[in-house]
Amino acid sequence: MVLGWIIFDQHAYVLASIPAIILVITTFNLIYFLNRINRRIFYFFDAIKNEDFTLRFPEKLSVKSLEELNHSLNMLNEMIQDIHLKKQAQEQYYQEIIKQADIGILTINAKGHILFANSTSENLFDYSPLNHIKQFQQVDQKLYELFEGLQPFERKLVQLTNEREKKQLALKSTSVSSEGKELLLVVVQDIHKELDEKETDSWVKLIRVLTHEIMNTITPITSISESILKYFIQFLI
Repeated sequence: MVLGWIIFDQHAYVLASIPAIILVITTFNLIYFLNRINRRIFYFFDAIKNEDFTLRFPEKLSVKSLEELNHSLNMLNEMIQDIHLKKQAQEQYYQEIIKQADIGILTINAKGHILFANSTSENLFDYSPLNHIKQFQQVDQKLYELFEGLQPFERKLVQLTNEREKKQLALKSTSVSSEGKELLLVVVQDIHKELDEKETDSWVKLIRVLTHEIMNTITPITSISESILKYFIQFLI
């Protein structure tokens, strides 16, 4: 305002240099101040993106606004760090549960890469480590073909036989989304033992029924035999 008044009203161009210099210095300081704030915010978001929670801004400054900004950024950094730690602990907890599960669990992407396979699934397929469905060719060709054509929400049965044992595996698949990518979640369970138990139960039930029928058949014979024996004893007497 002073610069404009001097130039347009007084026409003192030499005197106008003083407020012009002040205006340039003020503008430079304003730009420097804004860039300083922008750099702090950029460093903060870059550190968060790289999961670097060690970044700390000084909270004792002569400029009150910068001091409040640094304090807010430090608080936000601590909150995000706390959420990140809780998320990691939760992921480790769930992964440990999945590892200890009695059923096999696999996640497969669209290219056939096995992103996760717990120890139970490796034991069921007798192959470790599992990284791609092509590895199933070394286990059984039919197993590989089954996985190659497996679609979400399908249920399949496959029988694996080796020198030691025979396995009857039941596979259930479902579609899950992770980080914007569609994955196939496959649950594998050995139902051979369950089938053996059901077969044993069926035999036990059949034996009970046969025993009951045989006893029903023998009871009249026993009764008649006892009656004949009584008559025979009486006849001898």
